[in-house]
Amino acid sequence: MKVLVISDSHGITSELSTLIADYRSQVDYIVHCGDSELTSHDTLWGLTDSVVKGNMDFDSGYKTEDILQTKDYRFFVTHGHLYDVNFERYKLADRAKEEHCAFALYGHTHVLKVEVINHVICINPGSFNRSRGPIQERTFAVIDVSLTQAIIRYYRADRTCIDELTEIYRLT
Repeated sequence: MKVLVISDSHGITSELSTLIADYRSQVDYIVHCGDSELTSHDTLWGLTDSVVKGNMDFDSGYKTEDILQTKDYRFFVTHGHLYDVNFERYKLADRAKEEHCAFALYGHTHVLKVEVINHVICINPGSFNRSRGPIQERTFAVIDVSLTQAIIRYYRADRTCIDELTEIYRLT
């Protein structure tokens, strides 16, 4: 199963639309972790499986968190600003664990990151618009999940894989 994870696109609507349309047939699920700056009823969201409100999304129609239920796993989806992800991710992981989720997907920091906290794999795809941190490229992530492992791959906006950032986690 594959999950496309995007966050912090901040108004890059045309490129975001193209990315989602192109990947719709290549992945099983598409998630946007907020700060799209689109309305909650934008037609683009009809092609996605989970979309949440970021701190720069002012439309009240968005949820602040969501659960993406797949056949084998649950994914907690949020933007992250309500969980202090700039400082630590323990609140995020604890909330995901409360919801019986194996994964927590978030954005907000614009810094791509994957880490395991309290048995929850926390994944930030970076920003599709303005990345920060050591990787100064516009990015998104694809998670390839089986019953035994999760492979997280980061991609540049031009769709080339950043191979050296690929992470593999054993699932139990």
